Amino acid sequence: MLMLVALLPCHKYFYRKASLISERFSTAWIASIILVLVGSVWMALFSFKHVEYSNELWWHFSLSGDAPRTLRAMIGAIGPALFFGMARLLRPAPPEPALPTAAELERARIIIERIPESLGESRSFGG
Repeated sequence: MLMLVALLPCHKYFYRKASLISERFSTAWIASIILVLVGSVWMALFSFKHVEYSNELWWHFSLSGDAPRTLRAMIGAIGPALFFGMARLLRPAPPEPALPTAAELERARIIIERIPESLGESRSFGG
């Protein structure tokens, strides 16, 4: 809350309109998220292998009840990840971009001809 109060007057300087939900995750990001979730589940199962599973674990609340708390935390982490993944899979496909018109292609050709040198190819800057 203190940080919110401190940053609230600076809101006008944070003008970028972006959404984390609309960003695309790379394959490496998706693999990392899955690896962290699977590793967390394995660590929880390994840590509490001496605790026998029962339906009571879901509803047992105490200060020293680490196994039930861990079980609920796993669902709290995996549930939103599954929901977010399913929402992204079921969203509508983005519309196809329109092809450029002849006038737009001609304008691009004129701009390209005015450029004396292009740096489109890969170059080594270290010597």
